Amino acid sequence: MIGQETLKQTFSRYIENNAFPKFTLLIGEQGSGKKEFVRWLSEKTGYELAVFEPTVDSVRELISLCYQQTKPIIYLVPDGNNLSATAENALLKICEEPPKNSYIVLTTNNDLILPTIKSRAFTVIMEPYSEQELTVFARKLTNKDNLQEKIELSTTPGDLLMLDVCDSGRLFQLCDNIVNNITKANIGSVLKISKNIQVKREENNSLFDMQLFLKVLLYKYLINSRKKGMLLESKRCYEIVFSAKRQLQYNYNKQYILDDMLLRLRDKNAGI
Repeated sequence: MIGQETLKQTFSRYIENNAFPKFTLLIGEQGSGKKEFVRWLSEKTGYELAVFEPTVDSVRELISLCYQQTKPIIYLVPDGNNLSATAENALLKICEEPPKNSYIVLTTNNDLILPTIKSRAFTVIMEPYSEQELTVFARKLTNKDNLQEKIELSTTPGDLLMLDVCDSGRLFQLCDNIVNNITKANIGSVLKISKNIQVKREENNSLFDMQLFLKVLLYKYLINSRKKGMLLESKRCYEIVFSAKRQLQYNYNKQYILDDMLLRLRDKNAGI
């Protein structure tokens, strides 16, 4: 994995001093390399890595295995922001005092985790990536089209990977059309835009990940503002998209947030 040198050094010291945390909460935005970092921890410690889904049944299976295994194992629960209240409460019991040789890592895109779980965890925040690190990573990608543009709008290696595998040209064109033409579109046409966006995790027929779509759209509004000067209309549109991106950190109705954002962008006089 690229970057995260300070975190690697910190955990290397913990491992060398036999002080590897029994329960770690790893926070970082989508695509920041949380799972890759846990795989690095597994290689560094020599401990086996076991991955469990953020569901109550999977968490209960984790708990059962913790009490059965005698060798050191790192138990990874990714996407902790998708844990139900029941799953969080089940996890809380094992995190309070993990059994011997059990090392639990919970990853999340935000810190909206049960406070009692957070209070028992060693909390780690993924480091931001520099433009240089992202540039080095981007040069290894298969699709080199619009490479500089991809680097400028990306904040994580995961962004670059998604742009590499999706139809990034079509995504850029979609966002350009929104920036330049959405105020001229009728309501029906505006609401059809969301059919291109993956709102739910299980949707496989949608073209673009929602968070990636919003990052590209923010970037396009920013570029448009720089070209024309930060006009009030451009500033408001940027703030509308930014507000929607922030709301998606919470478990609100994602489809409503997306449609509401698009309708507000259609109204050139929209306020925040």
